[in-house]
Amino acid sequence: MDKSAIRKLKRKMARLGARTGDDALVKRTGFSAKVGERGETIFRPGDLGEVEHIIDDLEAFYIYLWSAKDHLGELLAKTVTSRKVAFKMVEDYVDRHQSLKIVADVANTAKHGELRNSRTGKYIKLGGYVTSMPVGWPWESQATIEKKIARDAKAFISLEDVDGKVIGDAVEVAANAADAWGQFIALHHLANKRTA
Repeated sequence: MDKSAIRKLKRKMARLGARTGDDALVKRTGFSAKVGERGETIFRPGDLGEVEHIIDDLEAFYIYLWSAKDHLGELLAKTVTSRKVAFKMVEDYVDRHQSLKIVADVANTAKHGELRNSRTGKYIKLGGYVTSMPVGWPWESQATIEKKIARDAKAFISLEDVDGKVIGDAVEVAANAADAWGQFIALHHLANKRTA
């Protein structure tokens, strides 16, 4: 997870909010992280407060992403035969997009404490800070190992299933979900429509 991924996600959510006229979606994209010289996100060992802050921000972001479902249903209701039809269309769309189903699991877990029903069937929740580092071999020079780490090391906030298995990167899934909502808006010509 680097600064550009977070910036990209913030821009996507701001665009989603701007397209629907929802200022709350635009304002609630405040991620913070320390950024290194090469643009990488830095978490120092023992700096759990910062990691927890980012996880809290991501959790709130997932809730806002999921709340867009109702907002978009209301917008769509103005363009189709009935409110019931509009919300069924939104639900069907969610069921066809894995990222939106994951957002539903994470947001509903955050809101209700635990899930009775899971859209993914895996009861996905936010995990924690995960790092993935390449392994250096004894015959490799220190410089070679450092290059591999700079090129291949990955750090992200995980998504985990009910068994604690890491299933993905929370920022990447949120970006995919924001894209999916953007496609829904374009598909149904909802840009710049308001519910009020």
